[in-house]
Amino acid sequence: MKLYGSTTCLAAVVAFGCLVSSAAEDSPEPDPFRWIMARDFEKGTEGYYLKGGSLATVTSDSFSGNSALSIPASFPGSVDVEKMGGIGKVEQVSFGVYVPEDWPLVECVLYVQEKDGLWWQSAPVPLVKKAPRSWNVAAFDIYADLHPVNHGAPLQRWFARDISRIGIRFQCKSRASGSILLDGLRIRRLPPERLEFVSVALDRRPPAVYKPFEADVRLSRDFFNPFDPEEIDVSCEITAPDGAALLQPCYYDQPYLRNRGPEGLDTFVPSGPGRFRLRFSPMAPGRYGLVFVARSGDDTVRSSPYGVDVPDKKWGFTPVRVASDKRSFETVSGEFFYPIGHNLRSPTDSRCTRVLGWDPLPDRGLSAYEHYFGRMRDAGENLAEVWMASWWLGIEWNRNWKGYHGLGWYNLEHAWMLDRVLDEAASNGLYVHLVIDNHGKYSSYCDQEWQYSPFNAGNGGFLHTPDHFFTDARAMELYRRKMRYILARWGAYSNIMGLELISELDLTGSRHGTYRMPYILDWHRSMADYIRKTDIHGHLLTTHFSGDFHVINPNVAGDACIDYVVVDAYRNGVSPFPHTARVSAENLVRYGKPFMVTEYGGAWNGTDELGLEADLHSGLWAFWMTPAAGTPLLWWFDFIERRDLYFHFTALEAFARGEDRRKAASPASYFFSVPGGLEAMFYGDDASGYGWIYDPAEMTYLPAADKRRLRTGVEVRLPAVMNGDFEIEFWDTCAGKVLGAAAVSASAGSGISFTLPDFRSDIALKYRRTAAGKPPAETETSGAETGVTPRPPSTAPQRGDPPPEETRRRRD
Repeated sequence: MKLYGSTTCLAAVVAFGCLVSSAAEDSPEPDPFRWIMARDFEKGTEGYYLKGGSLATVTSDSFSGNSALSIPASFPGSVDVEKMGGIGKVEQVSFGVYVPEDWPLVECVLYVQEKDGLWWQSAPVPLVKKAPRSWNVAAFDIYADLHPVNHGAPLQRWFARDISRIGIRFQCKSRASGSILLDGLRIRRLPPERLEFVSVALDRRPPAVYKPFEADVRLSRDFFNPFDPEEIDVSCEITAPDGAALLQPCYYDQPYLRNRGPEGLDTFVPSGPGRFRLRFSPMAPGRYGLVFVARSGDDTVRSSPYGVDVPDKKWGFTPVRVASDKRSFETVSGEFFYPIGHNLRSPTDSRCTRVLGWDPLPDRGLSAYEHYFGRMRDAGENLAEVWMASWWLGIEWNRNWKGYHGLGWYNLEHAWMLDRVLDEAASNGLYVHLVIDNHGKYSSYCDQEWQYSPFNAGNGGFLHTPDHFFTDARAMELYRRKMRYILARWGAYSNIMGLELISELDLTGSRHGTYRMPYILDWHRSMADYIRKTDIHGHLLTTHFSGDFHVINPNVAGDACIDYVVVDAYRNGVSPFPHTARVSAENLVRYGKPFMVTEYGGAWNGTDELGLEADLHSGLWAFWMTPAAGTPLLWWFDFIERRDLYFHFTALEAFARGEDRRKAASPASYFFSVPGGLEAMFYGDDASGYGWIYDPAEMTYLPAADKRRLRTGVEVRLPAVMNGDFEIEFWDTCAGKVLGAAAVSASAGSGISFTLPDFRSDIALKYRRTAAGKPPAETETSGAETGVTPRPPSTAPQRGDPPPEETRRRRD
């Protein structure tokens, strides 16, 4: 900050910390870096106001023009003159101040406040009186002279967009009263510094294959929008060990400190300067070459070359891909991967409170995830779905909401939190199914958030209907820019199983049915093409449909733009969930891709607790008996936690451990009735597979453990085409333990028959043809002859349950 005192406004003066000449202020500068008069108070107070008082203008004395702002002051204490509004791209400010000659020492402080409360101010500067009737001239370099208060982030240019308050404080420790005059407030920009790399700091942690490797990149200047690659584009040219050339965009990051509060109600404050960062995952051992490139306008600079030697050691996670059988997932290393988990979209879900009548839980933010992820790990789960919702981890939204800055600017507090969520998931052995956008952001009729959207013309955006989000060229470019940031920041996380572009696509738009318009497929194709070109880590892509399989847009689901199909499976009426699972599988298998259910549990608006637990339990086992690529993800995570129902996952994980469903040459699902009012689901081929026998009534509403019906002596007969010697292993579906085993044989045409151990509600099994058991020549035998009614999956759509309501409210 510079302070000038003179008998005239332009004499030589003493600056804050050094000697300068005020003539430098008026020396000619080429446009656009000249001083510009911003406020000379010729038209009144011009938007300035006095906290706790009123302002006026006077013509008896002035620094510029004919009028000055008169500020009544009574000391000791302070008086603040403020103006609402931003600073734009202003980088220096100066103004004239008159303090009566007979007053004690008065100090001046310039401050600004960001819309969410972040505060920066200058050090107090004495207003020195050099001569009678002299004016002081104060000049501040905004980004050098203003320092953070109650946080640790220096004032950087990207904060300028959201500065909402500018103030000048006059303070004095002695007694005085009267008026201070303020006049001639001028502003200017500064010529940008030469673009250079100041430093590149490579990750000091030992690298590993598939493990995110990071680097901090500091440039010689900062930028007003570091998220806009047209203003500043920082990327890294990576040469892989095999010579392949990769280009990974870098991302702008603001560090934060986490202050833990009671019940996990944490606060986060920015700490330290922002910087660009690189994050990428080596996909093979060997030496990687790195060269950073920064482009701004006509300036392009390249860093010195760097090298990273990656040992032949793998991180705990390997990226996931579609298996060659087109129905399963596997890692890029070739290991079979079967997701087991549940939905954990955000830390709270008020529907549990509404539907089940529970007291609401506090929003514990990151602490909730730390707790839930630990429980999921202990239960043997390996997948959680997490949303980047506007109320949780989204990065682009209405700037009137805390932490958000509007279109093209990103919520770095949420971004920092998502870093922690992904790190915490990794430390607990969990993959994450990451949802980029929920449907409400682009809907004006169902769970609508369009009224808050920054795209909405009513909020200063440029779209008049959410339908245009999928067709407008500017909107599509902003979405691509957001995806570029997401891939730069989180693409290196190998524990992101897949990216879901939109949750419940069928509920977007201005009316039901919008999602079936041809431009929806065009949008998905365009975005998938961009993402695959940008994502050097090759994540799987999908989009999601609500309700159940009835509402899928087959043009999107069947297109190469998505790698796997995800859908809801909410059941209507009182039919047991296994029926919903069977019909869902019969219809989803038609797309020739892996498929999963990522929401289920009662109807969309819930059911009672017995019904929810029945769905949780039966959903895990029923979908294992279909070609589904993973377990369904129960929506009601609060229910699982409060009723301590994690053991259901533990049981299935124990059953599934070591199983590789890809080995079946041509697996099929079979559904048939079993004596005693039971039903059976089987999945496998004539050499090996799995079975689940259950009481459909108890899988609709699961009774308490001591009230479940005991089943004894139940006989099951498998299709006659399964001939030879087999071993059968029986499993307790709640305890996840083997109940017993049996060896059975079947000659041609006789099928396999065995008796189940005693059980309640349900029981699972595995069957394997023994190594010594050579199957005899097969004889075609009808299902009627074996007493079994096998029903393989149909390739045609089945209309099992009525379609969901067209319009419904589902979210908070």
